[in-house]
Amino acid sequence: MSMSTLGQQLAAINAPGTNTGSTFSTSRRHEDAIGRGVTHSVQVGHAMRNKSHLYKPSIIYQDAKKASDVPLATIRENCVASLRQLEAMDPEFGVFVTLLCKPNEKERGLLTSAENETIDTTIEDLLFRLSLRMSNRNGNSNNNTLAACLHVVEYLLRKYDIHLRPKTASTMILVMLPHHEEPYFLRILQLIDLANLPEWSFLRPFAVPGARVGRSELAAQASKDVAMVRSLGRLSQRNIRLPCSQHSLSFTAAVLVEALTLQTHRKGTIDERTLQTLLPFVVTACRNKKPKNLEGGVAWQNWGLVLASTIVETSVLAPEPQKLLVTSVLHGLTQQRQAFTKAMKKKSSAAFVQNRDSLSLLLSNGMIVALTILSQEPLPLSGADSKVTIEESRLPILSSLIPSNASFTSNAYCGCSMDKDILAALLKLDESEGGDGNTCSSDNVLTSGDSIVAHCLGSLYGKEGLVDFKSWIAAILVTSWRRILKQGKQNKEKSVSLSNRRRPLNLILALIQQADLEPLWKKSNGQWIESYTSFVLLNTPCCSVDADQQHGNEENSQMEIFHLSAAKAILKVLRRLDTVAYERGLTHALIHSKTKEDRTNLVNWMGLSRLPADIQLTDDIEMNDEENSKEAPMSISLPPRVALEHAESKIRLDAIPVLLAEAKDERNTEVDGGGETILQSFLRRFLVDDDANVALASAEALEDLLSFANSHSVNAIDSVELGEGSLEGLLKWASSTNLDEITRFGLVVHACRFASRAAKALFTSKQNQMTLLRLLEALGAFMSNKEAQIAEEAAKGIIFAWDRPAETRRDESIAVAKSLLISDEKILREYRRAFRKNDSSEIYIRRQLVGVLLDAFATHLSSSNVFNEEAIEYCIWLVDAFSDNLRSCADTQLISECLLGTAEYLASTPENIVPVFSRLASADKIVFKNAFAPYIEAVCKNVKDKKGYKVSPAAVVMEALLALDNRDQIENVASVARDLTTTDQIGSFYSFIPTIALTCHSNENVRGLAVDLLCS
Repeated sequence: MSMSTLGQQLAAINAPGTNTGSTFSTSRRHEDAIGRGVTHSVQVGHAMRNKSHLYKPSIIYQDAKKASDVPLATIRENCVASLRQLEAMDPEFGVFVTLLCKPNEKERGLLTSAENETIDTTIEDLLFRLSLRMSNRNGNSNNNTLAACLHVVEYLLRKYDIHLRPKTASTMILVMLPHHEEPYFLRILQLIDLANLPEWSFLRPFAVPGARVGRSELAAQASKDVAMVRSLGRLSQRNIRLPCSQHSLSFTAAVLVEALTLQTHRKGTIDERTLQTLLPFVVTACRNKKPKNLEGGVAWQNWGLVLASTIVETSVLAPEPQKLLVTSVLHGLTQQRQAFTKAMKKKSSAAFVQNRDSLSLLLSNGMIVALTILSQEPLPLSGADSKVTIEESRLPILSSLIPSNASFTSNAYCGCSMDKDILAALLKLDESEGGDGNTCSSDNVLTSGDSIVAHCLGSLYGKEGLVDFKSWIAAILVTSWRRILKQGKQNKEKSVSLSNRRRPLNLILALIQQADLEPLWKKSNGQWIESYTSFVLLNTPCCSVDADQQHGNEENSQMEIFHLSAAKAILKVLRRLDTVAYERGLTHALIHSKTKEDRTNLVNWMGLSRLPADIQLTDDIEMNDEENSKEAPMSISLPPRVALEHAESKIRLDAIPVLLAEAKDERNTEVDGGGETILQSFLRRFLVDDDANVALASAEALEDLLSFANSHSVNAIDSVELGEGSLEGLLKWASSTNLDEITRFGLVVHACRFASRAAKALFTSKQNQMTLLRLLEALGAFMSNKEAQIAEEAAKGIIFAWDRPAETRRDESIAVAKSLLISDEKILREYRRAFRKNDSSEIYIRRQLVGVLLDAFATHLSSSNVFNEEAIEYCIWLVDAFSDNLRSCADTQLISECLLGTAEYLASTPENIVPVFSRLASADKIVFKNAFAPYIEAVCKNVKDKKGYKVSPAAVVMEALLALDNRDQIENVASVARDLTTTDQIGSFYSFIPTIALTCHSNENVRGLAVDLLCS
C-alpha cells in the first residue's frame, strides 16, 4: 500500500460505527473477552494464535479484514519510508532501518532466546523514541509525523508480534501512557492480552471502542500500586536521555503528584513503600548528574523538584532522606550552572538570554524546594547524630529589650538544620568556573566576587507567599563561620588551600552585602547586625589571642591569622551597615565572654583599651561564671556609641570626645545605610539628656562637628531636624530653673547657634518656611533676654541667617538684627498668618518677641512708608492675637509708642483713617484706652485739608464715628470724641449735628451714648 492512503488510514481510526477502532472479525463478543487481546476467542475461552491469518493485528486499519488485505512487504516499505522521514528529525531513527527492516529477516520463532532478547531491546528503544515524536503538544509534531510513527508501530505489530510478547507489550503500553486520551491508545489496549500483564490489568475495562482513559484513573492506580509508580519513574528516567521529552515528563509528574495527593487524603501521609520506590528517581532527577543537554536537564530537574516538594508537603522525612534530598537539589543546581557556562560559550546571545532565564528560574525553584525541605521538622536523631544540637546551625537573635544577663530560649534562635554536607553543596554551587571560589587577594580578604547563592536568596527574600528564607540565611551564616573555624582543627595533617578557606567567608560577605537582603539586616533597628556581630566575636577563640602572642606550629599560626582576618572582614562590613547595631553586638560579646581572660583579650584585640572611658561592667551585670564573680571588678571600655546610651552620666560624658574624634578621623559624619548619624546622636543627647553637663558637652561636640562638616563639604544633618531640635532646646533650657547660670547660659547659646545654622540653610533652600519663621521668632525673642551675651548671640544668629556681615559691637548687632526682622514684608505677613493658625512656638517666646518687634518698628518708622503700614498692621494684629494677654500697662504702652510713630503717616492718607479707626475700635476697652485712644487723638490732631490747613480733630473723629455700626466700636471712639470736644469749642459745634444723627440710630444703646455725648 502506498503512503498516499495515510489520510484515509488516519480517518479510519476516528471513523464512526459499531466496530470503530476494533480489529476483531465480525463475530459474537462476550464481557470476558474485553481486554484479552486480538487473538482471544470467546468460543474456546483462550487465544487462538494458530489462526493468526484470521487475526491480523493493526493500529491504523479499521478492522482485521482490511488489515489482512495489506501484505507485510507493503507494511515494511511504509515503515522504512517513515523511519527515513523521522531520521530528518532525529538521526538515530535511521539506525533502526538496518536493525529491524531487513527483507529476509527470520521469523521470531526461529530465533534463539538471545537473538530475541536483542531484538526486544532494540524495539523498546524504538518505542521510547516514537512515543516522544507522536506528541502534538506545542506544535512539536504534525499529522505526517504521527502517521509515520503509526506505520512504524504497524510494522512492529505484524513482523515482530510486539503485542504478544509480554516484555514488548508492557513497554508499548508504558510509552503510550502520555497519549492515553488518543484513539490509537485504545487500539493498543484492544490488541494486547491485559489479563496476562498484572501491572496493566486495571486497563481492561477501557479496551473497548469509544472508551476514554483519564489521567485521574492512572493517578488512582498509582496511588494504590507501587509497580505503577516504578513504571512512571522508569519512563521518566528513560525519556530524559532522548530529545522532546518535556511533554512526557510533565505527564508523569502530574500523575505522580495527583497519586501522592490521593494517597495522602486516604491515609494521612505517603505510604512508606511508595516513598521508598519513588525517592531514588526523585534524588536522581534532582541531582541531574552530567545532563546531556541543558534544556532536557532543566526539565528533568524540574520534575525532581516538583515531586520533592510534594513529598515534603505530604510526609515527614527522617534526617537522612531529608539531607539526601537537599544535597541532591544543590548538586543538581551546580551541575546545571556548569552546563550552562559551557553551553553559552558556543551559542549566540539570544540563546544565552533564553538559557540564562531558564537557569535563573531553576535556581529559584531549587532554592525554594531545598529550604522547604530544611524547614520541615525532622524526626529525632539517633546514634552519633544525636550530638548535633539545635544551636549549631541557628543564630541567637539578640534584642535590646532582653536583659544582658538573660539566657536564650528556643524562641530566640533563627535558623534551620544544616550540616556540613549541605553547606558543602551550597559552597560548590557558589564556586566560580575555575573551581577556586571567588577571587580574593591575599592581603584583603574583604574582596569578594558575585555570589549566585546570595543573589538568588536576595531575589527570593522579598517575595510574598514564599517560604521564610531568613531561617536559611541564618543557618548559612552560622554554619559557614563554624566551618571556617573547624578547618584548622580538622586539617592538621593536610594543608587546606586558601581558596577552600575563603569559600565560606566569601559566601558570608556576599550575604551581608547583598543589596536585596539589606532590609533583613536593617529590620528591628539592626537586630541581625547586632546578633551576628556578637556571634562572630563569641565564637572565634583566636580573638582572645594577640598576634604577637600566637605560638605553636606554623600551620596553626597561619590558620589563626586567617581566622582573625576573616573576623575583621566580617565585622568591618557589619559596622558599615549600621555602626550603632554593630557596637551593641560588640558590647553583648564583651558582657557574655566566658572568662575574664577572654574578655580582656577581646578588648585588646578590638582596640577598646585605648579608649579614655573605663566602664565597670560588673556594676550592672552578673558575670557568666562563679569564679569571676569572686574576683575584683575588671575595667574595660565600651564602644562609644553604646557608652553614649549608658545609664551613668560619667560614661556618657566620656564617650562624647571619642565619638567626635571618630567622626573627624573618618571624615564621615553619617552612618552608611540610614542608621543614626553621630550628629543626630549628639543632637538627641543635647535635647533629652537629664544631665545638663552631658547635654552641654553634646552641644559643644555637635557645634564642633557641624563646623568640621561644613569645612569638608560633608552633608551634616537635615536643616529641618536641626531647626526643630534647636527650638526644643531653647524652650527646654531657657525655662530650666535648677541649673547653674553658666551651664544654662552655655546650653541656650548653643541652641541659638543651631537655630541660626538651620535658618540660614532654610533661607537658601527656600523650603519649610514655617520652620524658618519659628526659628526667626525664637531668635528675635531671645534678643530681649536680660543676659547680654545671650541677646547678642541671638542677634548674631539672625544676622548669620540673613548671610550679612557680623557686627563687632553688641548694640550694633541687635540694631541690625531688629531691622532685618521687619525688613522682609513677606516674612512679616507669613509671620502673622502662622500665628493665627496657632502654629508658632510657646507663648513665652511670643511675649518676648512682641517688645523686640515693636521697638524695631518704632526705631525705623521714619525710613519708609512700608514700615509705617506694617507697624499699623502688626499692632492691630497683635491686639487681635493677644487680646487676653495684653491687659497690663507695660504691654499696651509698647504698642502705643509704636503706633504714635505712625500718626503723621496715617493723617497724611485720609482715605485710610476710617478703616484703621474701625479696626482699632474693636479692641478691648482697657487695651483701647491705653494703646489706641492716644493714637487716634494724635492722628486727628494731624489731619490737614487739601490746602494744608489743619482740620478740627472733633470733626475727624465724628466722621469716623458715623461710619461705625457696632455699639462697642462706637462707645470706644465716642470716648475719644468726648475728650476732644471738651477742649475744642469749634469742634463741639462740628460734632453737634453728627451727634444728633446718632440719636436716630437703630440701636438703643447707641442712642443712649449720643444723648450722653450731647449732655457733656
